[in-house]
Amino acid sequence: MNGDSNSISEDLLSKLKALIPAAFHGNKLDVAQLKQLLGEHVYTAPEAYQLSWAGKAEAYKQVQEPSTDTLIPVSDASVNWDKTKHVFIEGDNSKVLKVLQKAYSGKVKGIYIDPPYNTGSDSFIYADNFAGKNGRSQSDRRKNGHSNWLSMVLTRLSLARHLLREDGIIFVSIDDNELANLKLVMDEVFGEENFIDYFSWAKSETPANLSRKSKKVVEYVICYQKNKNSEKFKGIRKNSTSSNGLLNQSNKPGILTFPADVVITRLKDGLLQKGSYGTDSYAIELLEDTEVKDGVFVKLLY
Repeated sequence: MNGDSNSISEDLLSKLKALIPAAFHGNKLDVAQLKQLLGEHVYTAPEAYQLSWAGKAEAYKQVQEPSTDTLIPVSDASVNWDKTKHVFIEGDNSKVLKVLQKAYSGKVKGIYIDPPYNTGSDSFIYADNFAGKNGRSQSDRRKNGHSNWLSMVLTRLSLARHLLREDGIIFVSIDDNELANLKLVMDEVFGEENFIDYFSWAKSETPANLSRKSKKVVEYVICYQKNKNSEKFKGIRKNSTSSNGLLNQSNKPGILTFPADVVITRLKDGLLQKGSYGTDSYAIELLEDTEVKDGVFVKLLY
């Protein structure tokens, strides 16, 4: 796929000219004429509810800049090169999204993005071109963590939206560090009327025992549609060793040993023979016979 990506601004102007030709002189948009044609529907108040941050204008400029990058096929690292219907692309995601505009603009059904969460520990630094244009050093950019992150995600979301077809869906993973900001910037890019839902993902049932006021067990996936319609979502059943298909169950099986007269249980008094006592979700194997007396295991338990 050669370089020379579609110009986003030229594409928007072309669509606007098709809708409102009277607002154009040749190929130039007459903003005053456009305001006159739209009448009372133009917002002219000096203040408006919006999300602002340092670098936002430059981020929008970056979206408009065309790309001359080229995708180079790597056939010797591919599988079924002559027959495959899939493409795996490795590279800077903003550049790749621009290169894809010419061939895939308005054709993509679904997009999933897993951006850096901007946790403060992921060494996230916004590295795109406009940071250097503003003369900001890396140390300065570290201090403006939210602004840097918002500029990064704005460019990617804007480019991704142009790839989506009219009923296309986008999912973005995030945690609570940037959840509120991500919702606002996606409202701006996709329109808050096209918001679908927050999906919660329980990443653990046993969070790390850190010195926090609360234990974080949930992350989120925000979903928007390019143009929201009446189509209903239908989930698919996920085969999982966990009781919850969305639960990250990473612990490996192991052997636990408990001394006698320590472990309290609700089981009835009596002998318990070795064998399986787990559920379909959690396998528990009793390796030796044991005994319960007065609600306590009175024999070594493992």
